[in-house]
Amino acid sequence: MQNAHVAVESGGRERVEETSVTARTCRLGQWYYEGDGARVFSGTPAYRSLERPHHAVHDGVQRAVEASRGDWLHDEAVFTRIVDEMRAAEAASSEVIRLIGEMIEHKRVEQGRNGNTRH
Repeated sequence: MQNAHVAVESGGRERVEETSVTARTCRLGQWYYEGDGARVFSGTPAYRSLERPHHAVHDGVQRAVEASRGDWLHDEAVFTRIVDEMRAAEAASSEVIRLIGEMIEHKRVEQGRNGNTRH
């Protein structure tokens, strides 16, 4: 989200590469689809719920960056679109963080029941 804010404030001239990655190719996407996330957490209920808000973060950021290339300083509609897209991306990002916390908590409780303290 920090890269998204920089990209939007620069009118899509800075941090574009960082904000143009997809939900599958970003670090979280790699963790989720192919890495430890899939291996360790795929059995948790929150894991299955993570995909939608994660995609929403990327979609909102990319729409906001695209809109920021417009004349947002002088065009209220462009400015409003940017703000709305960033708010949606921030809300989705908060949901992603909440769900990751749920996954971790689920595994902690599960491991406690099984007497296993290893991760």
